[in-house]
Amino acid sequence: MRLVATFSLLLLGGCGGATAIVVDVDLGGLQVPAEIDTLHFQLVRQPDYVAERSYDLTAGEREASLTIEQGPHTPDRVTIQVFADRAGVPVGSTAAAAARFEPGEIGHLSLVVER
Repeated sequence: MRLVATFSLLLLGGCGGATAIVVDVDLGGLQVPAEIDTLHFQLVRQPDYVAERSYDLTAGEREASLTIEQGPHTPDRVTIQVFADRAGVPVGSTAAAAARFEPGEIGHLSLVVER
């Protein structure tokens, strides 16, 4: 069975319409909750930190999906990275990935958690 958790994050208050990036995260074979129980999504721009959200996972989940809508003050170019924890202890992360919001489009980014 393929279970997907969907989360929405509106950055810096405001609606960017149809401009968004969907981030799909493969948990890299880590078992929920035995090996991983929380994901931390970070969206940054240099030199300023923009947003972070943490989400608890449900037993059996293998993937997560986050939709990031561009707010009025969200930069066009960002770096997205996801960190995985078990009971507050880091167990893995994805590679940092550069992404760009394209006006009026929904982009897609696929990441894999590695130990």
